[in-house]
Amino acid sequence: MAKRKVDFKRLKQRIVAACIGGVLPLCLFLGQSAWANDFTDDELKAVYLFRFAYLVNWENVTVKDGIYHYCVDGMSEVAHHLKSISEQKKQKARFWNLADEDQSAHQCHIIFTTSRKEEQILSLRTRFPDSLLVGDGKTFVANGGMASFIKMNNRVRPYIDMHNLLGVPFTLRSQLLSIAVTKGEVKE
Repeated sequence: MAKRKVDFKRLKQRIVAACIGGVLPLCLFLGQSAWANDFTDDELKAVYLFRFAYLVNWENVTVKDGIYHYCVDGMSEVAHHLKSISEQKKQKARFWNLADEDQSAHQCHIIFTTSRKEEQILSLRTRFPDSLLVGDGKTFVANGGMASFIKMNNRVRPYIDMHNLLGVPFTLRSQLLSIAVTKGEVKE
């Protein structure tokens, strides 16, 4: 049997490559997880709200120049973060506070409200029939809201009641529905 000469330089290169190949993805994953935990729930909700406009088929609703209009009915923490995102993305977004004078005349694609009162929700639906109305909690959806945010398994998730979307001039894309919890999926 012939002895094989061991090429230590090549062996060292393979070991280093294997370590880098195994450790680098682990570091990226752990670093990304740590980075994701740096976001507050309110910041995450604002990002969701911004992305919602792109996850809706606006069939009969005008999206002029590719600019979406985001409206709020008061300045909550979520609204502050959404305003900041909109200001950074001026070529794609406009932000309006409906509580300010002369702001209710604007078209809104996405409306975020902190109110859970049925009268307020129905008023917004009447004033803005072409808008996706989003709030917080299951109570918001139970009182007529279209989508809301809930905390499930310590994560913020969109919560959608498809019944409350009947008759609206837009449809939700499958990408949004795949990440959302729909009414009936969790115990009411």
